[in-house]
Amino acid sequence: GDSARVLDLQERLGAALRAEGKDTEALGVYNDLLANYEDADDRPKTLNTLKNLSQIMVAQENSQAAVLHARRGAKMAEELGDENAHAEMLRYLGDAHQQLGESTNAILAYSHGLDVAKSRGNRDLEGEIMMQLGFAQLDDDDTETAIKTWDSALELCSQLNKRD
Repeated sequence: GDSARVLDLQERLGAALRAEGKDTEALGVYNDLLANYEDADDRPKTLNTLKNLSQIMVAQENSQAAVLHARRGAKMAEELGDENAHAEMLRYLGDAHQQLGESTNAILAYSHGLDVAKSRGNRDLEGEIMMQLGFAQLDDDDTETAIKTWDSALELCSQLNKRD
């Protein structure tokens, strides 16, 4: 009868499954969590669950579902004023659009995410989004812009000592 404890255990189970690379199993756990947090109207926990679902869906190339979860999560993060989550969700949205071959939509999502990450001073996420933005620009046949974006990303990553 301790619903808070059940939700906590479900969160831990989902995280443990993801850490073990068992995303398919974690997907069921996070879908249950999403329904429970929506019923409880716990928007921060719902956002976190949408973030996990978006990551899993992108990793599994279930792009349509990733677009739905990421779009919803980006809107919720913006409403909650969680700019870091907002930028992350826009990145996942861009990734999902890119997987679908929708480079123009990916560029829009990445560009918006990049603006949000810059405004928050989240330089790590800024560099990651810039790299993805460059790929979307290249896929959109905008080679020169992609090269400029990657040069900026390379400079930022060098400043951050991020060799990967």
